[in-house]
Amino acid sequence: MSFLVIAFLSFETFGQHPVWDPPQRLGHMGRSVAVDSHSKLYFSGRVYEYNQAYLGDQALPVSEDNYAFIAKTDNTYALEWIKNMEGEFYISKSFLAVDSKDNLIMVCKFRSEIKIDSLELKFSEEEINILVAKFDPLGKLIWHQVIETGISNYFLEPMGLKVTHDDEIIIGGNSANSYTLFNSGTGEEVRGKEAQIFFASFNADGKFQWVRTYPENDFSFYLRSFTVDENKNLFFTGSMGTHAVFEDFTVDGKSLMGSIVFGKVNSDLKLEWVKAMGGASSFVYNQSGQDIAVDDHLGAVYLTGAFVGNTDFGGVTLDAGDNNIFLARYTLEGDLVWVKNMGSWSGVASLVEEGKALTVDNEGMVYLGGSIRATNWSFNGVPVETAGFNGSLSQHSFFAKYTAGGSLLWVTVAGPPEYDNHSVSQLLEYGNSSLIAVGTADSGSTFGEHALKPNDLLMAGYIGELREPDIKIFDVSLDYMTFRSDTLLVSYFDIFSNQAWEATTDKYWLTTDKLKGDGNEVLEVRVEANEHYEPRFGRLSLTAENGIERAIIVRQEKGNIITGLETEMTSKLNIYPNPVAETLFIGAADSFVSIHLYDVHGKKIKSYPPDTTQISMRGIKDGLYVLSVEYFHKVERIKIIKNSR
Repeated sequence: MSFLVIAFLSFETFGQHPVWDPPQRLGHMGRSVAVDSHSKLYFSGRVYEYNQAYLGDQALPVSEDNYAFIAKTDNTYALEWIKNMEGEFYISKSFLAVDSKDNLIMVCKFRSEIKIDSLELKFSEEEINILVAKFDPLGKLIWHQVIETGISNYFLEPMGLKVTHDDEIIIGGNSANSYTLFNSGTGEEVRGKEAQIFFASFNADGKFQWVRTYPENDFSFYLRSFTVDENKNLFFTGSMGTHAVFEDFTVDGKSLMGSIVFGKVNSDLKLEWVKAMGGASSFVYNQSGQDIAVDDHLGAVYLTGAFVGNTDFGGVTLDAGDNNIFLARYTLEGDLVWVKNMGSWSGVASLVEEGKALTVDNEGMVYLGGSIRATNWSFNGVPVETAGFNGSLSQHSFFAKYTAGGSLLWVTVAGPPEYDNHSVSQLLEYGNSSLIAVGTADSGSTFGEHALKPNDLLMAGYIGELREPDIKIFDVSLDYMTFRSDTLLVSYFDIFSNQAWEATTDKYWLTTDKLKGDGNEVLEVRVEANEHYEPRFGRLSLTAENGIERAIIVRQEKGNIITGLETEMTSKLNIYPNPVAETLFIGAADSFVSIHLYDVHGKKIKSYPPDTTQISMRGIKDGLYVLSVEYFHKVERIKIIKNSR
């Protein structure tokens, strides 16, 4: 028996599209969203002067000045508290994050002055600064810091905010060169260099820790997004011009008008690598990386944005045509695993279409949001229906789900019924099978069967919640396909929290070791041999005592058979002894990228470098574990039994 198998689900296969809940209004512009450990939600947005706006059905104050706000709601969007951020000029680019104690961290850009409750900051009329603030769960201000310039420089702006597992606060943005003061009020000035982007750190008490700026030469470079993994490696993306100097090396761009840039700063604050990608063009505004996300369990980095022409993403070259949105998966070392492109055939796609937002859930599924024209969409070469949307002059938002292997599961669209605009700012994976999107749309924009209620203006911020059928999807490399032997799938997931459940199957060849259970379980799902290479499809249904249903899907078809396969495929890993008492030895025919040890609940115990040949099991409790070995194009998972007796 080999520990191999695939199963993946496409949105076409089942016709089970995700379903929108009624959208909620979020001021005139929706900006950011975060969630705490109690599933309470935080939102930020903007309201325009002299116009009525709402958060859900709650009327927000009408002011003679533009203002921003941050708000806390429960999971039904009922308002718990709201803070208005007011100033004579503008407050924008707000980002939110929550720390381990459920405190809210907020960063925003403001000109001249800002007022939040009793906090009032005032600078010269033209000065552009960044505010960093921390609030407790009840909305009380704990501390604040200001990143100052002392000058009128509109390039200073935050572009992201991350809080690490030990509550370090990291801010990334585009800087106002050497005028930028990062530790105001401390008596010790630390200023940025003559550069375009910065990353700055504050501890949990608000004390400034460090800053890094890039590149070293004064040339066009623009940060769009960054993320931080569990080991505090920082990954960033954006756009650059023709030539940039980064510490010990230089990077040449691909176009006079912009190139996609993608880089890594390690936990020692050393820049490890930077890559530039893109097609040659004399007229490109949005050839850029737009968002980036990391999956700590797989050691995967996902990148999205827009490109033109023939672009080499690191061993795979794509021709954009009008399908110029890309989604790519890389290793932590920047090596390409796969890349997909998508878009419409509108004739002007390169000016308006792009991937904008990414998030990854705890099962390794990738959610992508972006902007698209309203005609003739194609995702992974699959045409998508556009009924109900008008012509190429409308800009809509799309939302898609991909597996870690790059298979498209579903795609859905929201937008105005007429010739207007719709955009997405951020995505948040929320609970089981739910995705929250925030952004800005024209009043009356449709989300499935629901329309966004209007504000006084034609535009409104929105909160959109997208729910999907709760289906467990197995997705691994085609190298795992086997037909001539029994195959074992081991699934780690909370089947039904605190709920008794039963399992049934519609195929004799698809079985499980448990037909009943209660809550969190490890299921061993067995697929019997398919000796004649017959296409087949099976479904294992799971039903809880409260009536909620879930399913595990397994599909084998001729298109998945590897050409010339004559004998049973076996694992190239040699793991011994198993069961193991103290030391586990690993032999692999191929080089692998990463290796991780998980417990039966899917919690990572430890990670190991690619050259690992043995693992010490001392100090680890007896029981069942899974060793996950990731190669460049596949993942192998092996059951390990620790038995020290």
